[in-house]
Amino acid sequence: RVRSIADSVRGVLDSWRALPPESGVPLEESDLQEAVRWALHPKPLTGVHTVVYANKAHSNLQLLVDTAPFPVRVVTLGTGWKGTLDKLLGYWHALKSVGDNDIVLLLDAFDVFGNGFDGHELLRRYFSFDTPIVIAAEENIFPREVQVAAAEALEELAQLGR
Repeated sequence: RVRSIADSVRGVLDSWRALPPESGVPLEESDLQEAVRWALHPKPLTGVHTVVYANKAHSNLQLLVDTAPFPVRVVTLGTGWKGTLDKLLGYWHALKSVGDNDIVLLLDAFDVFGNGFDGHELLRRYFSFDTPIVIAAEENIFPREVQVAAAEALEELAQLGR
């Protein structure tokens, strides 16, 4: 069965390889390999976006841009930081411009950077959760504006045995 699938895929790749150069930009072998990797994802994607909110330049932001597996889009509401609501409004504005079949990574701008694996590994892990939204955060991280309420909620949960 695996060989039959491989033969089918090989036939499609051979068809692409056989296109005359005048039909457009010639495909490199690496382009075909990349296309196969995209085809292996369980759902078709029209785009993958990495979005961060930043109100100032920072060396860690450049580190993220240099190491992220997908292009980074920086959103901002200006140079002044008025609180976490700025970030949420910036993200909301960015989300209005993405397609329904796009994957969006919303990241912190100054304390996140790529860990060396490529975008396909990130997508493989995302799809392994089989859910439309995956959230990851540091333990005990939340907006300063809700720190007291969050601490009280955690204490109440602890008293309930959770």
